[in-house]
Amino acid sequence: MMNLTVGKLTDQEVITIARHYRVPEDLCPHRNVLVAQAHEQLKKNGFENFERLVAMCVYQDREKKKVLPSKDIKRLCKSSRLPLNEDLLESLLSRFEDSEKQINYESFFCALNWRVNPVPELEVVSYIKERCEDEWLGMPSPIPVKRIYYLNLLKDVFGLEE
Repeated sequence: MMNLTVGKLTDQEVITIARHYRVPEDLCPHRNVLVAQAHEQLKKNGFENFERLVAMCVYQDREKKKVLPSKDIKRLCKSSRLPLNEDLLESLLSRFEDSEKQINYESFFCALNWRVNPVPELEVVSYIKERCEDEWLGMPSPIPVKRIYYLNLLKDVFGLEE
């Protein structure tokens, strides 16, 4: 970039361009973190009706494949008043889905059963906190951009089309 502009761009302008064309980081929590958060909420509310949820899924599973669409499992969770907030339930369902948006309901509810399968409590990493603390602690700021969509950058700079 610096060679193309013959030094007319400052370092800050190059960093700004890089941020605009960066590949977004995957900040989605891992499945075990989500299960640990679910266990915490389920313990607080004393929810233990997992056998009834599995029985309802077996009843709904007319083909006896041990999988149901995620929207059906979500509906069953809501109707059974599973004490998980909407975002956490959506994230959990997406982590357990296969390529056809189906979920093995036995493994899903087995993972959520905090009595049978306890998960050690995990400390959730706050990504925003890390970014802000670098500045306040006087530490050097992290690399602003790790990867860039160069094809998009070249398309915009040179007007290239596929």
